[in-house]
Amino acid sequence: MKTLKKIFKIILISILILIVGVYLWTIPRFKENGEVYPSPDGKYVLKVYAQTNFIRIGIGDGGFKHAYVVLEDRNGNVLCKPTIFNSCKEAIISEVWGNWEEEEDKVYFTKFSYIDLNTMKMHCLE
Repeated sequence: MKTLKKIFKIILISILILIVGVYLWTIPRFKENGEVYPSPDGKYVLKVYAQTNFIRIGIGDGGFKHAYVVLEDRNGNVLCKPTIFNSCKEAIISEVWGNWEEEEDKVYFTKFSYIDLNTMKMHCLE
């Protein structure tokens, strides 16, 4: 009976380690991918951080790598980045672009999502 309990514990621990390993292997990791969109006046820089691992488990993303953007000033200080409280955490890499609208004080990083340069807040289409 003791050996049966020991085998059960070993199997349970192995399954738990396997689940944690698969989870850690599939969570997206991001790094700066070299795409940089400087503002026309040179005050700001919009940097793109792309997913480095291509393993992605999800429905509706079409298997594309994801990315997010960070707005920095010319000295590299982060002015605006995604947080857990906004919905701008990730976009599909093929949709990311930097379009500076100086008249509106906005920089669009997707077709409809933008950063307001007055408030330094992200506004996203969900």
